[in-house]
Amino acid sequence: MSCLQKQGTYYRNDFLQDRSETSAIVRITNRKEDSNRQIERRFKSQTQKSYTLTFSAVLHRTTRLFDCTAISRTFSSLLHPKKCLLRHYNIIMIFRYLWTDYLSLLRIQQKKKKMIDDMVLDKFLDSPLLQIDNIAERVCLKEGKDYAEFKKEALNFCSDWLKGNRFLQVGLIHLDGNNNLPEGCLVRCHCMVQDIRGVEYFAKMNTQIQSTDNNSAVSTETGLFRDYLSTLNYDSFVGDASTLDTRTVYTCISIPGETSWVKEILRQQYNFENTTCLEESYEFSQNKRAKVDDGESNTQQSRMQKRWFIKICEEQEPLKLNEPVEIVGIYQQGVGENSFPFSTIHVMAVRRSRITHPDFKEFNSLSCDEIRLHCDVAAARQNLTVSFQKLLFGDQLAAEYLLCHLVSRVFKRVNSTNVGSLTLNFYDVDEQLVNELNNFFDLILTKKVFVDFDTDVLNGQSFRPRKDYESDQEELLQSCLQLSDDTQMIIHDRLIDDSKLDSLGGTIAQLMEEKSVEYVYGMQTVSIPADINVLVLSRQKSALPCDIAIRLRKNNEIENPVENLSNDTIANIRKYMSLVKILDFNIPDNISERIQQYYVKMRQDQGGQSMNADQLNKLLLLARCLSLSEGNTTLDWDTWEKAVKMEALYSTTV
Repeated sequence: MSCLQKQGTYYRNDFLQDRSETSAIVRITNRKEDSNRQIERRFKSQTQKSYTLTFSAVLHRTTRLFDCTAISRTFSSLLHPKKCLLRHYNIIMIFRYLWTDYLSLLRIQQKKKKMIDDMVLDKFLDSPLLQIDNIAERVCLKEGKDYAEFKKEALNFCSDWLKGNRFLQVGLIHLDGNNNLPEGCLVRCHCMVQDIRGVEYFAKMNTQIQSTDNNSAVSTETGLFRDYLSTLNYDSFVGDASTLDTRTVYTCISIPGETSWVKEILRQQYNFENTTCLEESYEFSQNKRAKVDDGESNTQQSRMQKRWFIKICEEQEPLKLNEPVEIVGIYQQGVGENSFPFSTIHVMAVRRSRITHPDFKEFNSLSCDEIRLHCDVAAARQNLTVSFQKLLFGDQLAAEYLLCHLVSRVFKRVNSTNVGSLTLNFYDVDEQLVNELNNFFDLILTKKVFVDFDTDVLNGQSFRPRKDYESDQEELLQSCLQLSDDTQMIIHDRLIDDSKLDSLGGTIAQLMEEKSVEYVYGMQTVSIPADINVLVLSRQKSALPCDIAIRLRKNNEIENPVENLSNDTIANIRKYMSLVKILDFNIPDNISERIQQYYVKMRQDQGGQSMNADQLNKLLLLARCLSLSEGNTTLDWDTWEKAVKMEALYSTTV
């Protein structure tokens, strides 16, 4: 027998012995004994290089499982290309043996972790405040850390707990509903920020010692997600930086103008059949023209919807006025002595989304290709134009302009000038068309409001939200123009002329021209941006400022398009209307150069009646809307020529 064969026999026997030792380690581990064993052998190749192989199994006393990180690191070293130790049969056997045990223990660990997570989930859903108090007791009393460490750990715990599908496992409520909610329960809601109330102070926490004959118990109550501490004597409480913390308070309402099909989808998705929802009414009709002063009128409007307070600690990005959000928090019933009842949600998590469709709340944006995966853009556009044409007496040009109006939005603001919105006026319309368009918009849009007024209503009604500093709550009185972005407004204009418009009626004009609404705060006014699409329907050409005013050509009778639309087609149209509006848009350099050449040529050919800059901007806006309606994010020359033809046809109707 050669020296090399003797050496191989020696190593083979040695490896078999090592394997038995490793089996002993695993057996010891299975007996739940805390051990840390190492198997170390030195190998020598023909080139006399030395390698060291170490297997480490570390057992934790708490989990009684292997340290997965240490074992994974050891296995990674075995697979290192320079060491090539897995060529040896005995090492392969040891590797397979330990790897089998490792996977088995890993499965046990994952199963155990899932059971623990499910237990925490159930406990937190049932009693969230108790779990927060337990964190405070552990961090502050047992570990001796300060309030800042507790606050950080509590907020991180809430953030981690609500990741993934857990956000949707929290019960959804409707703010205007008759919600019989238990105190301190976990709730979720869709709402709009109606007022920013500012910062409030609250007591950080209170520790109470309850002594009995035999022992004493210590209980901790934190104010992080509470309005007040039940165990704290506020009469003798001294508030300073060491005992007080701050949070931001907002007033929220249900999203104005949210259509019924959106609420129905939410009911089906999140199963809140037991919640009674009160439908909002945003119709200001001629029968509601009671002669009241601004204060009384605004007060009536402010009671249109139930208000809730939401309170947020440690905001990364403050909420904006009129911003629609989805929140999860702890519910508490209001205990104020004033006449205005209120409830509070102490917010644990906030989710924002640019997409208004309820099926896409988890997405903040989607690319063009992703949108085409979710809906058939071409089919939706074709069905919409045909439906609009049936509604608008067969007027194809009006149908195209209406579609462009619906997909338009403000994408850029320069001082008081907005870029992207397209206000539209259809005139020579009757009551039937007004009702049919209103009903069809309810079917396909996520947010829509209808305002029906004449000159008396317009001038006698304050459309500007106003801060009432004389009330106990100092509330912001809501008006019909306080809406979230991407809301569609239909105005039924009854014979408005310039001579009868006063300063209050000018608020509508400001919304249409500048896409902003003035808010009255005491002696000063503040202009708040409002990306609201406005469609004006009138018998005569409206005096309100519109980008496009089209007199409808009554080629046919009005047809009801809904009869020919299946449920799948309507669902596809709803997705289309919500998704194409969020697409970004750009004009390639080569197209931009051709447009400049076209503009110069038009000015040279037309002379005194040449195209001006405003007309060019209107053409660019129309081309942008046409591109977005087709699901495209870049402008091509065919779309530009289509916009030019539409503008030429429109000029013949003016």
